Amino acid sequence: MKRINIFYWISTILFAALMLVSAIPDMLVTLDATKFMAGILHYPDYPYNRPPRWLDIYAHMVYSAGSFL
Repeated sequence: MKRINIFYWISTILFAALMLVSAIPDMLVTLDATKFMAGILHYPDYPYNRPPRWLDIYAHMVYSAGSFL
């Protein structure tokens, strides 16, 4: 059980770190991120699309911590 718990937390932290790293350009509203979202993916530039990614990381970590406490 201990080995599964360690593997779970390592994979959860790596997943959250990747989500956090990918959210930084969107939160900083860099030109490259805006061109990628609007030009390549054809998504409209809504300012409220950015904070939910940070909240998703927070919610995922809080839920993960609550399920093992």
